Amino acid sequence: MGKSFLRCDKNCILQDVLEEAFPGFIILDIIKKEILFLNKKAEKLISEFHPELIKDLNNLYSTLIGKIQHPEKNEVEIRHIIKGKVKIIGLTIRRFKERYLTVIFRDITEIVKLQEAIERQNNALRVELMTSTLIHEIANPLANIRAALELLLSNENLPEDVTEIIHRAFKGTDTINNLIRRLRSSSKLLIQKINIKQSINEALQICSTKIKEKKITMDINVDESICALGDQISLNQILRNIIENSIEAIEDGGSIKVTSCYDENSVQIKISDNGPGIEEDIKKHIFTPFFTTKPEGTGLGLPLSLSLAKKMGGDLIVESTPGHGTTVTLSLRRCNEKGNSG
Repeated sequence: MGKSFLRCDKNCILQDVLEEAFPGFIILDIIKKEILFLNKKAEKLISEFHPELIKDLNNLYSTLIGKIQHPEKNEVEIRHIIKGKVKIIGLTIRRFKERYLTVIFRDITEIVKLQEAIERQNNALRVELMTSTLIHEIANPLANIRAALELLLSNENLPEDVTEIIHRAFKGTDTINNLIRRLRSSSKLLIQKINIKQSINEALQICSTKIKEKKITMDINVDESICALGDQISLNQILRNIIENSIEAIEDGGSIKVTSCYDENSVQIKISDNGPGIEEDIKKHIFTPFFTTKPEGTGLGLPLSLSLAKKMGGDLIVESTPGHGTTVTLSLRRCNEKGNSG
């Protein structure tokens, strides 16, 4: 009687622990291909994340196995768009007795957002350090190289093929000079009141030829009265970089949507496209200086844009899911009627 009571008591305690102490908790039998246990928190989380899955446990099992893919991998992230917002679920997986998998679910959306914000800040600091280093280390030697090339060109007896080589070298130094100018301009900001709609129109005007060539549909819904505090040249550069990235990402006949919103202290500009989206392994590095997937890219567009946004007291966030396009949100300090931050 006593042993039976203890056994029942332990089972009850174990049941309570699995239901209350754990976040979401599931046990899978990979031999029978079924779910052995699903606690209430897992049920609630899955209902919010994938409502249709909780109605069919066989489908839920197949989906989980498909997401896990490598049972020996202990940590997996699943991203899903719910009502236009990305939700991130972390799975901690353990295997025992060869046939069972335990899966612990956690909503890690806010944790991941905080980690990404810290990484963006670190990347912005790296760009600042890179800027001062490159300008110092490259500008002076480059001036000497250009002077030497000019001296060589002053010789009228040079063979035509040699002259052509020197001109190509000059073109290369022009490219480097343009890069240095971009880096220098990013270190000198004039903070003032900026009309958001006007800045967007200027960026679209610069990109208008590419937009027409690809027959892109533009959907602009921006409040004409919204103003922010920032540097006009820097804001134009950021917007141009984002819009050009969207143009390059989407197919001919695609669409780009530009919207704005604001609260008491900040202004947000959202630029969304219906392109293929960005794979997570790539998205993790998009703010890393010199990282690029483009054959002729420098890998500086987004890192410089992030650095400029941070210097203006704002931020730059990229949300993207493969197959669902990409949304870039630029946040800036809002400017009130007196020209001060809100």
